[in-house]
Amino acid sequence: MSTKLYFVKILADALEQPDPANALLAAFRQIETLGRTKQYAQGYEQYLRFIEEMRKKTVQPKTRQEALTGRYLLYISLQIATGLMDRSDPEVKSVIDLIKSKTTWRIAFENNIKAVSDSVLKPHELELLLEKENNVLFSFPITPAPITKTIAGITPGLYSLRLNTGRILLTAELSETDLLWAAAFPQKDLPLAASTEDEEPEPTRQFRLLDGCLQVRVFAHIKSGYIEIIKGPAK
Repeated sequence: MSTKLYFVKILADALEQPDPANALLAAFRQIETLGRTKQYAQGYEQYLRFIEEMRKKTVQPKTRQEALTGRYLLYISLQIATGLMDRSDPEVKSVIDLIKSKTTWRIAFENNIKAVSDSVLKPHELELLLEKENNVLFSFPITPAPITKTIAGITPGLYSLRLNTGRILLTAELSETDLLWAAAFPQKDLPLAASTEDEEPEPTRQFRLLDGCLQVRVFAHIKSGYIEIIKGPAK
């Protein structure tokens, strides 16, 4: 599991301890400590954002153990309902099995899934936004099915790809070498369209995001380049 989900195993281990309330307190401290480091910063930011979103939609817990366990269940529920956590991942599946092993946790988990599915963060309402210098160039909804989007007219500058929840997935400076054919491939002629129908174009930059579930590929052309965004199996 990637560093973006580093806290899942920490919390799962805590829930299996004889005293889950105190174990969860220690787990949250460990998550916060790791979250201050560069390696885990993005995962910690995601963790905090989703917890806050779900906190707004829940009643106040009566006990400390209820609050700590509920905090974790809300996070997992939100991740699964929005499609950002893969149920088939072995570690995620083990956490779900653990939750379902206790009736009260299972009921809370299932209720949270339903609540999230009815909320403003339903999977079909999640969007990816491509920005240049903080200006949105292109956006599209995230659906369960595979997606391939091509954005043309890409010129040198600072680009970012983010979710409409605010989470930044990628920030990259694209130069003429990335986007203009003469700079990217000075020794090669630009192939004619007819000759490239059965030939895969060569990207100048490639990025694999969300453990490979999302790919961003950059291509050079004559006066500007283009970006291909792929959600689904890697090409």
